[in-house]
Amino acid sequence: ALIVRDTEPARWLAAAVFTVGAASDFLDGYLARRHRMKTSTGAWLDPLSDKLFVAMPAIVLSLRGEFPWWATGVIVLREVIGPLDPARMQRILGELLG
Repeated sequence: ALIVRDTEPARWLAAAVFTVGAASDFLDGYLARRHRMKTSTGAWLDPLSDKLFVAMPAIVLSLRGEFPWWATGVIVLREVIGPLDPARMQRILGELLG
């Protein structure tokens, strides 16, 4: 709903939601490391949520015309290929580029 609204309060609320999300992600990671807590769900869910947390604001801002699409493409591409090991990434890029 905050995406659709183009008002000053909605923008501040969206910024607050983003900030709270970033803080809770940091706290979650800190506590998990400090107490050496690891779950199989957290092993895949935390990296996925981190990627969405980075990519989605860029996508939404680009859809609104407030952020360049080329930069969003770079960000999304980095989030997709970043976790790949170098050998696998080289193979994929080789297949894409011929």
